[in-house]
Amino acid sequence: MALMSSPLPTSSDGYAVTVSFTISPEVWNAVIPLFHDRLVAIEDFISAGYTAAQQAGTAMAQAIIQQSVTPQIAQINATISGFEDQLALAEDRLAALNNGGVVAANVTIMPVEGLDATNAQDAIAALAGFKAKFPAFAEANGEKFVRFSLDGSGFESAFVSFDPVYDAIGGLSDQIDGMAAEVDSAASSARLNALYIAELRGDRLNMVDGIVDPYTDTSDVSGASSNHLHNAQKKQFEYVNVNLSTLGLPISGGDKGASTAKGKAFDGDAATYWASSQSGSPVNGNAYIGRDFGAATVVKKIIIKNASATNNAVYSAAAQYSDDGANWVSYSNQGFSQTGGNTQVFDVSAAGAHRYWRVLATSTSANGSEWWVAEMTFEGAPAPMTLISSVFSSVTQSPSVARVAVQLAPPLSSSPVVPNVDLISSVSRDGGVTFSVAALEQIAVLTDGTKIYEGFADLTGQPAGASMVYKHVTANAKDAPISGTIMQWRG
Repeated sequence: MALMSSPLPTSSDGYAVTVSFTISPEVWNAVIPLFHDRLVAIEDFISAGYTAAQQAGTAMAQAIIQQSVTPQIAQINATISGFEDQLALAEDRLAALNNGGVVAANVTIMPVEGLDATNAQDAIAALAGFKAKFPAFAEANGEKFVRFSLDGSGFESAFVSFDPVYDAIGGLSDQIDGMAAEVDSAASSARLNALYIAELRGDRLNMVDGIVDPYTDTSDVSGASSNHLHNAQKKQFEYVNVNLSTLGLPISGGDKGASTAKGKAFDGDAATYWASSQSGSPVNGNAYIGRDFGAATVVKKIIIKNASATNNAVYSAAAQYSDDGANWVSYSNQGFSQTGGNTQVFDVSAAGAHRYWRVLATSTSANGSEWWVAEMTFEGAPAPMTLISSVFSSVTQSPSVARVAVQLAPPLSSSPVVPNVDLISSVSRDGGVTFSVAALEQIAVLTDGTKIYEGFADLTGQPAGASMVYKHVTANAKDAPISGTIMQWRG
């Protein structure tokens, strides 16, 4: 009897089986696909749920960012926009400055003692009103003036010319006296910083903690000075050239006789003289007097003193030099005075170094006879000049800084004076024992060629003291006549 196959399990009975159930391929194929279908469905469900959850999370994050960050971004954008507006405004203002400047009333100034103005326009108006109170200072000698400072420092910031200042201030003394009270009330600090004169008599002009010396005389120059010569007519101290007149041998175009030989022009005796062997027209181009120095020598000046006899001088003569004694170069030709005892000066400072130097007659003598020369001097490069002042008492104890301004007259040489190299200025507060160098700068050139140099010296490294002294030293054989000095100091 054949066995009946077991019924296949189904979902309707929960896939139940009997005791005699036999797993067969048919059963397996009936059950497994059902499991497969359910697993696929579950996987699809899970996948769909994950995607939905991911999308929901992304949406939630975007919402959070939108709520928290967007306002901040908006604020940043607004700030950037404000910066852009300010930059545009700054560019407009810069363009306005470049094209036409800025209104002075819009420029704020720091507080200044004695000045009530708070902006540039008011300050300019105040200064203009102050200047109007000093018309004589402003108009006296246009290129030579005094500038005032309002900072109470005790310094005036510019320069004063020395030759005219004494006469100009002397003529203004009555006006200064009358304006003193007005100046006190208007700007007392400006009065301290100006060249306010404490005494109008004598050579030196005193200031508050300072002096001006136009070198009318030598009264305020110390005996410790060296190699200097005071020229009272020009009111200046001049360098002293080296006298070369004893070097080498005298030369001439011929001597009249032994008693008037060429050596007589170099004997230091103005009563003796050299007389040329030529007389009348042969004097012109043939008569000369000079020196053979034996080696190339720099000569700065050639000075000839006429003999005492009137009209025994030539009408003109030329300074010449030579390197071989045969070929001569004329450096300058100039007219001569025929007055007995007069001196003739040839400036040959830029001619260089040469062995032979002479002065050749380029005309006949005034009386048609010989040419007579009482004395002849050759001057070389100037020796260094040291100019030291007298001691000036300071009201301020142990000043910490000093200002010195020195005025140089037009030099004989075309070679420029280099400040701090050819001219060195320094200041002492201990009576001239210790000096501090001032760094000089050229601050002015006047119409006559006068140059003014100015510098400040730090005195803090010196011993304590209130005895002020200045010192000027010329160097490197430069022509540097000094025609005035200002020295000021402060605590």
